[in-house]
Amino acid sequence: MSTKKDKRVENRGNGMTTLKGLGQVHTKNHGKTLMFVEREPDNLLAAALICYAYEGDFTVKFTDRHSINYDITKYSAELENDNILILCPSINEYSILYLNKLCKPYCYIGSSTKIEEEFVNDNIHLTSTPASSLISEYLNISNEIIKEVVSYTQRYFPTEMDLYNCIRYQYLCFKYKAKDLFEMLLGQLEQCHSTLELDRDLENELWERYNKQLAACDIIIGKSIIRENDNKRFVFIQGGCPCTLILNRAVRTMDCDVYVNVCLNRQHFTVLMDSEIQDVYMEYIDNFIYSGRGEYSAGGCFEKDCNIERFIDAFFNHYKIHGFYSDRSRDYNDFDPTEYEWITCESDLTDKFIYKNFNFTIFLDSYCNADCRFCIEQIKTENIGRIEKGKIDDGAEYIKRLDEILGKVRPLNPSLSVTGGEPLLSSYFGDAMKLLKKYNFRKTVITTNGSDIEKHMEEIIDAGISHINFSRPHYDDDIVQDIMRFKDKVSLFKGFDDIIRRLESEGVRTRFNCILTQNGVNSVAEMKKYMDFVRTLGCKHVVFRELMSFNESMAMNQEKRLYSRENRVYINDLWNEIDGDSDFRYFMNMQGHYYYIEIYKYKDMTMVSERANIKSLEDNRVKNDNYVYEMIFHPNGNLCAGWSETEDILDGGIF
Repeated sequence: MSTKKDKRVENRGNGMTTLKGLGQVHTKNHGKTLMFVEREPDNLLAAALICYAYEGDFTVKFTDRHSINYDITKYSAELENDNILILCPSINEYSILYLNKLCKPYCYIGSSTKIEEEFVNDNIHLTSTPASSLISEYLNISNEIIKEVVSYTQRYFPTEMDLYNCIRYQYLCFKYKAKDLFEMLLGQLEQCHSTLELDRDLENELWERYNKQLAACDIIIGKSIIRENDNKRFVFIQGGCPCTLILNRAVRTMDCDVYVNVCLNRQHFTVLMDSEIQDVYMEYIDNFIYSGRGEYSAGGCFEKDCNIERFIDAFFNHYKIHGFYSDRSRDYNDFDPTEYEWITCESDLTDKFIYKNFNFTIFLDSYCNADCRFCIEQIKTENIGRIEKGKIDDGAEYIKRLDEILGKVRPLNPSLSVTGGEPLLSSYFGDAMKLLKKYNFRKTVITTNGSDIEKHMEEIIDAGISHINFSRPHYDDDIVQDIMRFKDKVSLFKGFDDIIRRLESEGVRTRFNCILTQNGVNSVAEMKKYMDFVRTLGCKHVVFRELMSFNESMAMNQEKRLYSRENRVYINDLWNEIDGDSDFRYFMNMQGHYYYIEIYKYKDMTMVSERANIKSLEDNRVKNDNYVYEMIFHPNGNLCAGWSETEDILDGGIF
């Protein structure tokens, strides 16, 4: 869910430390190692074991699952290192593509569900076994600290003492910063302690806390609900947090097969078993949003204002209680920038706050060989068939200016998009690709109608582009031509299977963008046909977008305005229909300052669905004028905080 209110206050995974390895193990390729370590005790202990056993130079960057991909793409390029090790559950394919471009040895150990099969390689070790368990076994190191951390990670504790350790490690995890807990664990290993030794006063405080919470657990467990299903005995506990202690107490006091702790306040649940959970996960849990699992535990999220009976009903009957309904109706004016992460620019670009995960767009050229009926770039002009923008006509001067801007923007670590007009038809395209290769952005996307794609394949691959978005509003050639109105005959889909196969084999992900229209794709059934067709081309990623809303009083292009009014397909209606369609599995949703997105799985494909409002974009930029949400480099050489090349100019501008 996209709500960010009432978050639990906890130490995030920030910080960094450098140290010399304490051990004697050395390999000729070890050298300097950069580690990204997520803040859970398992990953911190795994990192401590490596630093304890090996010699060499280590830089350890402590992160959290929400920023791991941002951190990897920011620090791996800036720090001198020979190897990269990632210990975290939440890496995604964009980081894998980025690491592949670095041409440095790297290794990922974790349980990420965000890496699709085609991106798994010899460097990726997907496992539900705790990392500290794997590494301790590999290094032949064994003591009670390792056993305790592994038990805490697996969420199952077979003895009473381990039940106390549950609250112990939970306290340490949320009380201390990741760096401090890492140093504590490394110190315990260095001193050859077989168990984790804490200050006596802290130990006494934890025992007192444990006894109080244990008594509270027994009261809560006494009110639990038991159901029988599929020859299994399920218990549902309205326990909230700490879920680990409640569930493990239930294991000891109740005779059940599956233990479910439901936190109605924070809209999440955790499931625990004393046997492998995979079958139960696939049958009951996978249907929920943000679901995930380990060997013995699993969990997910559900809607707001859900009572326990509704949750149990959804659990057994596979109802989709995702909670997106309220987000779908949320007003963009409710957007609160303080709920998001911002950075202060350290260059001379601007003194405003910049959205941490912002996108930098290169608007390469205003020329396009199509005249799409839905083109939002023409909406403010009276002209039909072209986008009015000033342009630096001298190619060398344009590339020099772009190089200057890229050098200033790259340290902020944005994602990057190349668009237009039609970018592949720009005379500057080849030189722009060379600059993108030089600066190696974490995620680079080209949005194109596909014209001359074969001509530029080598340039795209050599630049390390991570994503190509093909704009196609339908799967039928004639309908595409009617909507996009290409000036000259172009190949719409012929040969695209070979093009996509080549791009995908080189690590360039392909995706099709489809604008929903009444005279094009206009229903869930048509969305399925579109995806099934795209799938035959070898592409497994599709984006469906509602015709973008805009301020009609400011629209000068009457043709575009009328087309939008008569052909808009409201995506909310389609989402409501998808709610009852078993072919779709919910993945996640997100809301920004002018857009709202829902992501689904359809067969083996990923489907993104989106609506956006340009008026809200403009309104929020005025209302929150101390924030920069995105940056656009325009053909005239201006870097702006918006889509007008003469407004919100950053870096002084040149026009």
